[in-house]
Amino acid sequence: MSSQAPRVSVVMPVHNAGVFLDAAVESILAQTRTDFEFAIYDDCSQDGSWERALEWAARDPRIVVRRGEKRLGPVGSSNAAAAMARASLVARMDADDLSRPDRLALQVAAFEAHRRAVLVGSTFEIIDGSGAVVREAKPGRIGGSTPPFAHPNIMYRREAFDAVGGYREGTEYFEDLDLYLRLAPLGEMLVINSPLLQLRFAGQNARLLEEPSDVLRQVSRQYPAMADGKLPPMSFYSVAVLAILKPARPRLLGLMIRNVSFSRPLATFSVLAMIALAEVSPRLARALSGGLASLRERNRSRRFMPGGVYAWRFPAATQAAASEAPGPITSES
Repeated sequence: MSSQAPRVSVVMPVHNAGVFLDAAVESILAQTRTDFEFAIYDDCSQDGSWERALEWAARDPRIVVRRGEKRLGPVGSSNAAAAMARASLVARMDADDLSRPDRLALQVAAFEAHRRAVLVGSTFEIIDGSGAVVREAKPGRIGGSTPPFAHPNIMYRREAFDAVGGYREGTEYFEDLDLYLRLAPLGEMLVINSPLLQLRFAGQNARLLEEPSDVLRQVSRQYPAMADGKLPPMSFYSVAVLAILKPARPRLLGLMIRNVSFSRPLATFSVLAMIALAEVSPRLARALSGGLASLRERNRSRRFMPGGVYAWRFPAATQAAASEAPGPITSES
């Protein structure tokens, strides 16, 4: 590794990445822009991922691999990987996804053309364990209220990331959204209307592997509190949709009936119906959710030219609520 800082650092936390690790690494090494370092942080893998990452580092001097002494989890390992970066621009990557060869080049070009940008993402495709595309990129999301980019395909200015304190403890399973909310006041967040990442859903997501009640408790923290003190319906949907995309049965129906808030009946029964359908036929639920999303976004998508770079902003109400948050989130808060 050269002592001179590269233009871009690619950072990738790894935990039991299994059969997908090699393809993820290869997609970064195949980038058309080659002046980068590739920082891999292994979060105490037990499936050979650590040893495989070391093999890759022995083959390519741009790769640096580190490992902690204890498991840090999604937030801690993300911060540990980010801390390895030496470049002013940092690209996030996950160990089961695939980056398109021109990803880094296009994101760097967007930063160079937009000096106020603090984050550049892109649209993305969703693939299954075999690499088959199960959901095409959705340009219409650029005009929507939720981030149109995925966590593993963002690139950010390191000084902005450091200024907001990186990922916050207590935001497991929504650490990406929390980061975007705190970066937004510092500058522009841009999205490239081109699927520079293939996001893999194959049952390996931490939300699917951990205890469902623990995941739901954490995920619910990103939504407004319900009047009856129970869990918001969207927290159940955000967990169930990962299983639906696999596709697999969410196995959340009983947990939802016992713990969901009915203070907003329409939203609750809509989510309940989707999860009930997924328990019977995950494939039908996937087709239905994809079809509904396409209908919502069809008209919006015409506004965005392929390959164009667009600014994306949180709705004013979302940003205002985030700005009023009482300091760092802790596991006790």
